[in-house]
Amino acid sequence: MQAWLEAWEGVKRRGLGIIRLIGVTLVLAFGMAEAQAADQKITLLQDTDLSGFNYAIVKNTNLDACSAGCADDNICQAFTFNQKSNWCLLKG
Repeated sequence: MQAWLEAWEGVKRRGLGIIRLIGVTLVLAFGMAEAQAADQKITLLQDTDLSGFNYAIVKNTNLDACSAGCADDNICQAFTFNQKSNWCLLKG
């Protein structure tokens, strides 16, 4: 019985180590996402439709809202704003 209890204690210690590692990984991942968002820069290119997958289309909007929507979205890598239709195409 003593051997079983010692083995169980070892499993619990290793399990806590894995849980700590996962917690550190999550903290690093969230920290990196925040750092990337802080480094984000938006460059406007007139009369250009950027390539990429349009994963969202926002209709009846304006350039400022389109730009802010992309900046606030973790998936968005670029956007195209169509002034004639007032459509915003978010690209991933």
